[in-house]
Order: sequence, then structure tokens, then C-alpha cells
Amino acid sequence: ADIGVLIKSGTLTYTDNEPTYYSASDSGQRGFCSNCGSRLVWRSQDPAEDWATNVTVCSLDHPEHARPYIHMFVDEQVPWYEVQDELPRTTSEEADSIEQQWKEVIGWRGS
Repeated sequence: ADIGVLIKSGTLTYTDNEPTYYSASDSGQRGFCSNCGSRLVWRSQDPAEDWATNVTVCSLDHPEHARPYIHMFVDEQVPWYEVQDELPRTTSEEADSIEQQWKEVIGWRGS
């Protein structure tokens, strides 16, 4: 699974080429490196939902600075995967509550 880091709206810039985007669903697009194909970013199809833009941790210059603070959608994980830490865990039913927390953390004010 990709581990994503939320990016404050309007702060994501690329130092080289923009990613090549693929519409993964009606709600979002995944951005890939046009040279190597690595997944770099996910963004909403709806600009009003730009609070959810996130980049993959492995694409950062210093991924060691990104620290997990929650395990989401644990009810959807593969049965053989066992989380070995004490971080909070949430289910898909709790997604709305987590969304609101994210918006508060990143200072999202809406469009």
C-alpha cells in the first residue's frame, strides 16, 4: 500500500516535470512520474476537495521526516497484515470524522 502525506492546498510544487495523471475513479486522479512510472501524488477530481491532495512518502527527498500517526481503513486491510505499533486505528465507517480532523490540521477553509 502507498503511504500518503497530506499537502496543504496550493503548496505543492514540482521542481521538474508535472506528473502524468490517470483518472483512477470518478473522485480522484493519480499522478505518476513520466520517466519511471512511480506513483507520486493523488488529487481529487473536484477542486473543492483539494484538501485531500497527498504525495507518496517514498517520493519525498527526506521520507524519514514523515511520521505516521494513524492507521486508516483497518477493516479493509488484508487479513495477514498485522500492525505492530500502538498508533490509533480507524475503520472506513469513521472516515468522515477523520476527514474533518485532517481539514483542521491543514487549516483547510474550503473553496
